[in-house]
Amino acid sequence: MDFSKIREALETSYKALLSEAGQEISVMDNISQAQDEYLQALSHATSVEKDYLRYTK
Repeated sequence: MDFSKIREALETSYKALLSEAGQEISVMDNISQAQDEYLQALSHATSVEKDYLRYTK
């Protein structure tokens, strides 16, 4: 699975929502949760700790 495309899509969505005024906090929370779930899946697929993956790109 191509995790880099998933990461890029999440980052792009998150940045777009941050730049727009008046966005709901719940949407931002959902994006943050999706980013965390992405890291968990990548950690499982690569056997690399999620905390380490958080700081690498």
